[in-house]
Amino acid sequence: MPSPSASPAPNPLHISFVKPRRGYAYVDDREVAQVAPESIQVLGDITITIGGSDKAAAIAKVELLIDGDSVASGTSLPFSWGWKTSDEESGVHELMARVTDAAGNRRVARIKVAVLSH
Repeated sequence: MPSPSASPAPNPLHISFVKPRRGYAYVDDREVAQVAPESIQVLGDITITIGGSDKAAAIAKVELLIDGDSVASGTSLPFSWGWKTSDEESGVHELMARVTDAAGNRRVARIKVAVLSH
């Protein structure tokens, strides 16, 4: 009789974007209105915050990418970085958070943000 295959252990690392969050519009770093549930709109600069937890090991690296370019990194959660959106083209941008813990577990979170011009 074949032995049952073992399931991989669940990844103890969990991350998410705390700010900006889906379904909200922001003006100059303040949440000002609800918008369509999957939409995020930003006018002016905003502090991006990545939150999460890890039940297995310490956080080793947090990296924030905008449109595939690494813009900031750190070694703890929550992680925050000030995004000067006036340096960006108006339109939709992808923000990606990549987090690795000391045990080698990895997680990625992505959101799309509509940057509105001043």
